[in-house]
Amino acid sequence: MFSSVLGKKDEIKIPGIPADFAAVVARLQGRAPSNNDRLRLSSGMTVEQFLPISTEILAKPPEPPKPVFDPSQLEAGKLIEGKGIYLGTWEPKDKNGRTLGKIFDIYAAPEDIRNGSGNLLMTFNNAVKHVAGLRNYHGHDGGNFANEKAILEAVRNNPAALAQWFLPTKELLHGKTSGGDKIQPANLYDSRNTGAFKNTFITKSGSGFAHWYWSLTEHPDYPSYVSGVGFTDGGDDWDRKDYGELSSRVVRAELRP
Repeated sequence: MFSSVLGKKDEIKIPGIPADFAAVVARLQGRAPSNNDRLRLSSGMTVEQFLPISTEILAKPPEPPKPVFDPSQLEAGKLIEGKGIYLGTWEPKDKNGRTLGKIFDIYAAPEDIRNGSGNLLMTFNNAVKHVAGLRNYHGHDGGNFANEKAILEAVRNNPAALAQWFLPTKELLHGKTSGGDKIQPANLYDSRNTGAFKNTFITKSGSGFAHWYWSLTEHPDYPSYVSGVGFTDGGDDWDRKDYGELSSRVVRAELRP
């Protein structure tokens, strides 16, 4: 099948043939292998005839690349299967307003946290515990984030953890800092009537404090209080963590490459 002596310029590589096969052939011919031993197909055979299986595999066209998910093409309010409702981008900043050098795409759950009878109203402390215990909630588990400081720590050191659900910071809930400065255009309150968000928030009073939503942002001087936002008119207030039962809408953040 093979002629074992060829010049290097005539050398061919045959897939599936061991590199020392020429030496094996030489020994079968009753002589010592030579460094000049090379392989070639004899009698006009082609590689396809000799190795039909291997050559068929090699001849298969490569699988087309999977489409890359591009969040820059998304519009706020669009429900993305397995991710949530797209809210927009977020570039976190520290308490001094300096960017932390990362950009995230924000997704929100398509509904408030609920139980069998409707919206589940909880104190802030209970809401944080409830979120941490979420499993496969709209495709993702809940994260254990007690306040905005924990979120910013994750931004710096473990951004992948923010792909889990968490209560929004005030800027993601309301678009504003704790001091009232508007810094985040993509926020839940301003998007409450956009796309798939429409009619999913409680925006009318009359159900106790159900139209108020928790944030993770603590009062700068009294950390036992956090900011809550009313979705009737966008009013905000500081509420005790262990008192008062409000609604909760969770979000998650995916770091852009």
